[in-house]
Amino acid sequence: MKVFIEHPIPTLMLFLALLILGIYSLLHIPLELSPKEEYPRISVDTQWPGASPEQVQVYLTSPLEELCSSVKGVRKIESSSSIGNSSITIEFNEKTDMNIASIELRERVASFVDQLPPGAFPPQIRPYIPKEFQTKPFLSLTLSSDLPLNKLREIADKKVKEEIRSVKGVSEVRVTGGAEPEIKIILDRDKINYYGISPGSVLSSIITLNRSYPIGKIKKGEKELIFRVPSPISKIEDIGETICGFYGKIPLRLKEIAKIEMGYGEVLSMRRINGESTVGIDILKEPGISTMKVSSSVKQVIESLKKKLPSNITLRIIDDESKEIKKRLKNLIIMMALITGIVFVLLYIFLDSFIPSIAILSSIFFSACITVNFVYFSKFSLNLLTLSGLVLGFGMLVDNSVVVFESIWKRYEIGEMGKESVWKATKEVTLPAFASTLTTIIVFMSFPFFQGRLRIYYLPLAFVIAFSLLSSYLVAFTLIPSLSSRIIKEKRVERKYRFGFYKKMVGFFIKYPLIIILLLSALFYFSYKIFRKEVSFGSFFSWYYKERLAVWISTPPGTPIERTDEIIREFEERALSKDYPKEVNTYVYPDNAYMIITFPKNIELSPAPYMLKEELINLATNFAGIGVGVSGFDPQGYYSSPYIGSMYPYRIKFLGYNFNKLKEITSNVERTLLKNPRIKEVKTVSSKWYWGGQDYYEFDLKIEREKLGIYGVTVEEILPHIYSNIKGRVTRAYLRIEGREWPLSLKIKGAEDTEIEKLKEVLVKSTKGEFIRLGEIISISETPIPGSIDREDQQFQRTVMWDYLGPYKAGERYKDALYKSLILPPGYSAKVDEPWRLTSEEERKLGLALFISLCFIFMILCAVYEDFIQPFVVMLSVPLALIGVFIAFIISKYPFDSSAYIGVILMSGVVVNNAILMVNQINLKRKEGMKIFDAIKEGAGERLRPILITSTTTIFGMLPFVLIQTERGRDIWSTLALSSVGGLTSSTIFILIATPVFYLIGERFKVWILKVLKEGF
Repeated sequence: MKVFIEHPIPTLMLFLALLILGIYSLLHIPLELSPKEEYPRISVDTQWPGASPEQVQVYLTSPLEELCSSVKGVRKIESSSSIGNSSITIEFNEKTDMNIASIELRERVASFVDQLPPGAFPPQIRPYIPKEFQTKPFLSLTLSSDLPLNKLREIADKKVKEEIRSVKGVSEVRVTGGAEPEIKIILDRDKINYYGISPGSVLSSIITLNRSYPIGKIKKGEKELIFRVPSPISKIEDIGETICGFYGKIPLRLKEIAKIEMGYGEVLSMRRINGESTVGIDILKEPGISTMKVSSSVKQVIESLKKKLPSNITLRIIDDESKEIKKRLKNLIIMMALITGIVFVLLYIFLDSFIPSIAILSSIFFSACITVNFVYFSKFSLNLLTLSGLVLGFGMLVDNSVVVFESIWKRYEIGEMGKESVWKATKEVTLPAFASTLTTIIVFMSFPFFQGRLRIYYLPLAFVIAFSLLSSYLVAFTLIPSLSSRIIKEKRVERKYRFGFYKKMVGFFIKYPLIIILLLSALFYFSYKIFRKEVSFGSFFSWYYKERLAVWISTPPGTPIERTDEIIREFEERALSKDYPKEVNTYVYPDNAYMIITFPKNIELSPAPYMLKEELINLATNFAGIGVGVSGFDPQGYYSSPYIGSMYPYRIKFLGYNFNKLKEITSNVERTLLKNPRIKEVKTVSSKWYWGGQDYYEFDLKIEREKLGIYGVTVEEILPHIYSNIKGRVTRAYLRIEGREWPLSLKIKGAEDTEIEKLKEVLVKSTKGEFIRLGEIISISETPIPGSIDREDQQFQRTVMWDYLGPYKAGERYKDALYKSLILPPGYSAKVDEPWRLTSEEERKLGLALFISLCFIFMILCAVYEDFIQPFVVMLSVPLALIGVFIAFIISKYPFDSSAYIGVILMSGVVVNNAILMVNQINLKRKEGMKIFDAIKEGAGERLRPILITSTTTIFGMLPFVLIQTERGRDIWSTLALSSVGGLTSSTIFILIATPVFYLIGERFKVWILKVLKEGF
């Protein structure tokens, strides 16, 4: 440290080099919009079209769960069995090697492929990504024209997709809208029944003929030649020559029993912009590649494509993540400039000198640049949330520099000048400054043990703030002392009575310690009581998109896409009828649709969007039997499920291994709830997403197996007849013709219109050559089924939900009381966890993190002071800070969410710093020979200015995050900043009052203990 003081110019050059390197690193770090950290989960998804949830559960989900549970490192398994789909999420322990776990899981799942039921697709294994981090396209385009939509889809596939996919950094290009071209084979029902040919045998004949068969190798001279039998199907017309069976000895060709044509497959999605049909093109990038760079490269290709495409085709960008990054980065730069300006003004007010204020302010930029270098060389990802966290801590980065400079300036004021004086002044505050920095950093030691979304959001924050504080300590004890001897040139006169009034107040406080303690205790108690009563807490942080209106539609499974489109068009037409500027994007799928409406800034700030939202909500109330949601522009929205009506805010989830027993338990809870006069409606669902749990119906087709032997048919022979006569499509395969994979669709003409009773009339040919009606060997019945069957660690789950007529907090208290009163049989449990709330495990993690942080702080203080009483005196600043936290949330009415918890943890490490400075200075005064009363007054008075400077710079550095709302509403750091600002404000005020009192009581207690021990021995 002394070497830096003696060589100020080389020191300055070193830091300027670090500053330049930091700017270079910042420009070359891939900047993302949101965190892209690995999540220790894997999803296994399996499709079985047309299967009921119970079939999916028995034949897919349960066997796969057994296989997944045997993989090493599995911590938790969740599953959902819905119509035609099995979804399993496997969560692993924190230290599990996800690459090895993924390989092991793939091996186990591969062994199950041969056991899949007929019609089920192989399981797809993907890294799990939570909803808020799902990989979204970083660039979305649309292709529109007066051409037919299917033709437009072909152009998108052949020209646009291939060009964009060749760009470096692009991982995938998805095309939606319209339908893919396919080969259609439409079987004549009467002919295949007459000739006794099954649809399955037709498909098998085509696929077999389309293969090429290797024969072997033969030598010709020195050459080795490979022999193979190529496929006789070289063009589409050749398909008709396929022999599908025999009528007697006469071969039957496919063209004699079916019509073969080129056409388009089923339309699986539709996309419109302002009512105009378009084809969508979504572009995804490789992880770790800069969004800005890839976006720039893709845009160059887009401009080139626009010149190549016909004039009647329009290619345009509708969603650009790089634009969003630039927009948020601009807002962040403005926030950074504002915070820097506020900090400078505060420094200038307190120091009353321009050059020293600039010198201390420079510690922000040097610390930030050193931190960016650390991020760059450590290969950490940098995203706007992490960058915002760094800016959030700007006010703290000057604290150490203020303490060092204040100590140096204090010696200059009493006439001690020169490098030796600077060295002594710096050395004097080394220990308290180190302790202060360490107590702030140590609170982040528990963050690496977080899991899931807590880890994704807050661990990068911990690393960035911790390293930036270490950097600020380095700057404060190297650069600031070396510059001080140059920037403080003249002897300054000490203004002895500048803070004399405070010393008099301290004298008053320590005269009446009991009154001070009683007042502070009462303030803590009453503020806490009001906080618990008025503030809602337990939610995970969230923000809503204020700048858009959203409408979503959910229709029952099997609904034709045309019917879903009719419904969403009513909302679309209502929005398009408004004469002000807007953009309406509509997305339609067979079972669901959604619509996003955005507005230009001037309309966004007008009442128009709110009025349109009310109209859309009124329109939504007219629909029954479907799910409808309308949201945006404020937290209030309309949500209705087709199976449970409106979704209720109070829920308890029940788990157990026996589904019927679980139904009995939830039925008893329903009856208990309905006894409360404030509860009128109660619903129970089996889906974790609170819909899809009731009143679906299926037709059970039972095969009379004893009759199969009598008639000489097998299950395998009759299933293709049943499937093809219900769905119309036997299956979908691919043929390789002319170097291209062509989808092949095999259908039976008119099968889509088959009624259940007519199905019994379908003829099946037996092994004896006789025709049997299906009705003779099957029976059909209608039964209700759950919309989905969800399990957690192989336990079934059911959720009881209700509405409470009264204040929300009263409803929450009733729910908590009901939950605590539950008496469940062994093997059954209940939870109040919800996706948008902190889970009980997350709350435990945060509580444990706070407890560990306080323990670490106490241990550091004990090591610094070599004492147990004084560390306890310093630690009392934490409950003093909590008073401010309670009051801040009561006044602001913000929810106390996960970021607020993190704010309290961060605040705990910061608020003790002021107490450390004061206690350390009092100790120094006592070492100089002062009596305890005089030492307390002098020590507290001399540390008043640095305490006020460090506190106000930190408070006002965070305040913009609380006061300034972005167009997207509250930011992730808003409640974190509010916790810190509230805690720091109250702790600054009360530390100045209470710490002298606590110090005096602690020292008296220490004397008493020593006296007791001495008398005892």
